[in-house]
Amino acid sequence: MASFIPAEVIKKKRNNQPLRFEEIQTFVNTYVEKKIPDYQMSALLMAIFFNGLNREEMSHLTQIMRDSGYKFTFDGLHCVDK
Repeated sequence: MASFIPAEVIKKKRNNQPLRFEEIQTFVNTYVEKKIPDYQMSALLMAIFFNGLNREEMSHLTQIMRDSGYKFTFDGLHCVDK
């Protein structure tokens, strides 16, 4: 995304429009980097609560959350992850 404006993503979801992968990814990554405040994430989550996510958006959000943050490695250990 050329210019990221969190309020535009929130507005889009509030208006029940689908979010693109890049919009979700940028929103999550920017939040994780603490570059947008909690109240904007809360506003997006409220819009999602009221309007839901379609299958594609849910898939994108799940993938983005999976790939964000610290990842534990269990190389060399005999273990099972559920």
